[in-house]
Amino acid sequence: GVTAIAAGGDHTCALTRSANVACWGDSSSGQVGALNVFGFTSVPSLTFALSAVGVAAGDRHSCALLADGEVKCWGANQTGQLGDGTTIDRRLAGPVVPDLKGRAVALSAGGSHTCAVIATGGVLCWGANASGQLGRSGISFSALPVQVLAPPAVLNVFSTPKPFAGAVTVAAGAQHTCASTAFGGVSCWGEGAAGQLGLNSAIDQFWAVTVPSFTLNIDPSVVAKANRRVATATVLAVCEEGQRLFADVVVSQGAVSGRGQVTGECTGGLARLPATVPLNGPGSFAAGPVEVSASAELRDRGAVVETQRWTRRVNLVFAP
Repeated sequence: GVTAIAAGGDHTCALTRSANVACWGDSSSGQVGALNVFGFTSVPSLTFALSAVGVAAGDRHSCALLADGEVKCWGANQTGQLGDGTTIDRRLAGPVVPDLKGRAVALSAGGSHTCAVIATGGVLCWGANASGQLGRSGISFSALPVQVLAPPAVLNVFSTPKPFAGAVTVAAGAQHTCASTAFGGVSCWGEGAAGQLGLNSAIDQFWAVTVPSFTLNIDPSVVAKANRRVATATVLAVCEEGQRLFADVVVSQGAVSGRGQVTGECTGGLARLPATVPLNGPGSFAAGPVEVSASAELRDRGAVVETQRWTRRVNLVFAP
């Protein structure tokens, strides 16, 4: 039986219950992993007995995550996407990707690059980097893994990037990459021409940038007091310890609305900051859908490092 599957450009690979990898489709660059297939095969071909626990397929290359935390790749390698230190295509699984021995916990293959999450929560990538999909600047490609970087908390001429941390999963696209974090956030880097980074821009990013919608959000339930005149909307924030959040919150329901503010310290994890929102003018809240709009500032040592404005439709309930 099959436990996982990955689809590449024109080929497919499956992970079997016996921890082997079988691939089929185009193998013009060796991405099927069979010495005797030079064009294509429509029949699954057992690639390797690898003791694999994960499989990834890029445009014209494939990789396997092994049970011992190692990674092996095969197929096209013009930009170093196999991570073996060369740019030579391989029709068989290459040597273990350096710097990943016993460390990799998640894997994804993009157009011509590959990324792995390591046990410490960092992300290492290798291959093409024309658009910043490796999370580094100053290099067009890397045939060996490089650490994905994140911007410093405060940007100035003296600040330096820091290693991206907290990753749980990684997903590689044609020329961009995204990772989910342990606190429920998402960071992306690489090509942004089609808005694929989720940053409200079409600019490429050469380091991991947090997708704003996952940095700040609102609890899906707004709770109103028994008098129906005061509601509590809880802002959810993922921010660094020592930073401080200031949010202006408006709750609207038909012709009635109210406004409140909240401020609080970040914890380095998921912070829940309840904002008390009294109604403006006559009327009362009713159980059911409401619209919550927020304007928020994230500050570090008094300096504003991020500003967000967003609107969510959530549900209002009454406190028991």
